[in-house]
Amino acid sequence: MSDADRLLRTIALLVLVLAAGLGACGPVPSSTSALPTEAVMASTATSPSPTETPQATDTPEPTTTPTPTPSPTATDRPTPEPTATAAASPAKAMLESAFAAQAEAESYHFDIDMLMTVSLAGSTQDLVMAFAGDRQRPDRMQGTIAAELEGTELETEVRIVGGTGLQTDVVTGEWGPIEGTVFLLSPEDILRIEPADVKDPLLIGQESVDGRQAHHLQGTVAANALNSLGSGVGGEMLADYWIDVEDHAIRQVSLEGEMSGLWAPGDSTTMTTTAIFSDYGQDVEIELPDLESGLTGPAPGGCIAFSSDRDGDWDIYALSMAGAGEAIGENALLRLTDLPGEEHGALWSPDGSRVVFWSQQAGNRDIYVVHVGDVLSGASEGTPTRLTEHPGLDTDPHWSPDGSRIAFSSDRDGNEEIYIMELEAGESGAGSGALTRLTNNPARDIAPAWSPDGSLIAFESDRAGNLDLYVTSPDGSSPARPLTRDSAPDRMAAWSPDGKYVAYQSGREWHEDIYVVDVGVALENPDVGAEMQLTSDGGGCRLPAWSPDGAWLAYAAEIGTIPELRIVDFEDRVEDPASAGEQVLARGLLFVHSPPAWSPNGTHLAVVAMLGLEAVRSLQVLHIEPALGAAGRAQPVPVTKVTSFWMTPVELAWSPEPCQD
Repeated sequence: MSDADRLLRTIALLVLVLAAGLGACGPVPSSTSALPTEAVMASTATSPSPTETPQATDTPEPTTTPTPTPSPTATDRPTPEPTATAAASPAKAMLESAFAAQAEAESYHFDIDMLMTVSLAGSTQDLVMAFAGDRQRPDRMQGTIAAELEGTELETEVRIVGGTGLQTDVVTGEWGPIEGTVFLLSPEDILRIEPADVKDPLLIGQESVDGRQAHHLQGTVAANALNSLGSGVGGEMLADYWIDVEDHAIRQVSLEGEMSGLWAPGDSTTMTTTAIFSDYGQDVEIELPDLESGLTGPAPGGCIAFSSDRDGDWDIYALSMAGAGEAIGENALLRLTDLPGEEHGALWSPDGSRVVFWSQQAGNRDIYVVHVGDVLSGASEGTPTRLTEHPGLDTDPHWSPDGSRIAFSSDRDGNEEIYIMELEAGESGAGSGALTRLTNNPARDIAPAWSPDGSLIAFESDRAGNLDLYVTSPDGSSPARPLTRDSAPDRMAAWSPDGKYVAYQSGREWHEDIYVVDVGVALENPDVGAEMQLTSDGGGCRLPAWSPDGAWLAYAAEIGTIPELRIVDFEDRVEDPASAGEQVLARGLLFVHSPPAWSPNGTHLAVVAMLGLEAVRSLQVLHIEPALGAAGRAQPVPVTKVTSFWMTPVELAWSPEPCQD
């Protein structure tokens, strides 16, 4: 990895606010490195002193802006006495008024300077950063980031419009997709501190900021009150606000303090940040530069089913992927359901003609199925067939390989168990198909997944005291047998296409990683190690998904605060467990709660990811064929418009070829 690439990742990791936790799903950082490998630079120069406020000479100046009024250092700050001019109540009211005015501002300019000193494992590193640009509501931002770390200086320009973010390459200057969670750089990460989070604010007096008179207020803020900072981060920041005397707008914010637990237990991070805000309400044009759009390569085929609240309620939609390039998009979107309740858990039948899902339209969760051909012909949009009708909660539907049965989990008999419904007679009326209770245990049995040959059903159960993976025969002829036996939770079972392996995520060693278990070995000789750990020495590796040929496993990973889409060459790993085999396909995709979905021909991957200033979701598709086994990246292409949903899970399912009508 080049120094330029390392520094770019460090910028995304460190500026303004950071999510707690560190680690990659890869090698342990070298003992000579105090920070994670991705944050280590070659030491070529002496860094600025951590007690100095960053000045314009410390970094390349992104834009020509007035020099901010230096804020006093921690040792220079006066300790205000609680006099008539330092009353807490007027200061609190002034803060609330200023925050309200800021929330209504249509646009503003910002200049941010930051110095961060990180001490970890006996080593200290400094980062100096300047970020200047414009913010326009509701979802646009542009600016230039200049950074210096250990004598290395780099600069990148960013533009964000809606869910699309672009940045210039730090070497070539060419525009491309953002390779990091740049929306975390938004100046509103500072401004989203609630007035109630500012402890004991005091009114110091009036001072001049950028030629304007401003009230100077001072208080303290818990470090984890900063937007996106993890709850496990400790420490306190000294917060100063300068509020315009005339229009009550926030003109300057300064934060200074020490945090602990940001990178790892026992670390110490000192941050000094000064942000100047100006040009409120002025017209700003923020547009994305022209880039080649659309998916590259051959048409991936099939249809992607997903749930969305784009029309108010959560319904099931299907996006045809039969075209290529510009032919894929909102014009190829089909709404499969129009029910009053929420619909989730969409899964295609093996022949691609039907979609099964669960719905809350009757007040509880029941299983439904919809025929895509009927929707395409206009015969039955919004009128899927109800398969179960019970006051209990029926969820997690999963097709049998021949499409004649559906396994699902239900608490209809008091606790969650696995059931199977026959569909040959069941589709014509609610609950008319034969229903079989497959498991019967006081513990929770959930998330059934049928093996490719139909001989086994894997599911999650806490019958041993924690979540493990089990398998049982669909006819109930054999008892449930464990695939995994660990005190950590094992979840998200995914069968390999040949049915030999099950991939899953497990929270062992305090972080989640991807594992694979050989089913035959685990059942025939449970005392022999049947598990293989595919990712290690990191955190946040989850959501495994097999390629159609079983050669690759895609999964979501995190490098500190930078999420990534990765794949691992499973065949190479089986032959040589010590081989690296991991490859980064894309960075900056904040995954939701759904595994990536492979196209039926294995050339593309679909993910639901959060992008942009407002952290909203869109469906992204990547053409990965040229990158497989190479050092290249795959460019995410949004194929649906951004929709404003937040933490509710969104499932993805890619139909087999073809998506039948």
